[in-house]
Amino acid sequence: MNTTVTAPPTISPARVLADLLPKRASRTSALTQDVVLVLGFALLTALAAQIEIPLGFTPVPLTGQTFAVLLAGAALGMRRGALSQLVYWFAGLTGLPFYSGGAGGWKSGTGATLGYL
Repeated sequence: MNTTVTAPPTISPARVLADLLPKRASRTSALTQDVVLVLGFALLTALAAQIEIPLGFTPVPLTGQTFAVLLAGAALGMRRGALSQLVYWFAGLTGLPFYSGGAGGWKSGTGATLGYL
């Protein structure tokens, strides 16, 4: 009887677009790169939220924000992508006109329109 023992497959972490960037030598420069990526995608989301396409069958327009959020997750991965969207949300809460239609402030970020940022 021939018994073959095989090793279990190794699972590597999912790769995202940010993994294609050159690795930084020091921990400080790697952290700086992560901060720049997170802030950049927060700003990209804010800019994309200003692109609105009205739909005739609903009062809620389609915005570029949807694309930017998906792109942030694909480009940065789960942690950095989620952090970039939290930065976007907090920046809008402070009053910056980051939300759709140039809205911003506490009421826009926490009120009834929270789901339509």
